[in-house]
Amino acid sequence: MRNLYQISMHAGAVCTLIDFCSAAAISGFDTDNQHITVKLQQDYISRVMIDREYIVKVFVQKVGKKLGFAQVLMMDALTQEIVVSASHTVAIVQESYKI
Repeated sequence: MRNLYQISMHAGAVCTLIDFCSAAAISGFDTDNQHITVKLQQDYISRVMIDREYIVKVFVQKVGKKLGFAQVLMMDALTQEIVVSASHTVAIVQESYKI
């Protein structure tokens, strides 16, 4: 997905990618429960260009009984420069809980 100017990735698409990657990493530590995003904060250090490859690194900081925390870095694969830094907090909900 491109932004209005057709040269960089839409921020909503970047947000979705970061949400998916970090939620998958947290879920790996707790496969028995559901996970719901409570907070997702992103800082854009530079534009995420369409014609480049990127690496997403997720650091799971803690998975407790009720919350899980992760830090995410999105880096240019060629230059290793950080383009997006994010933090993700998820609520851990028992599988039997009906939403």
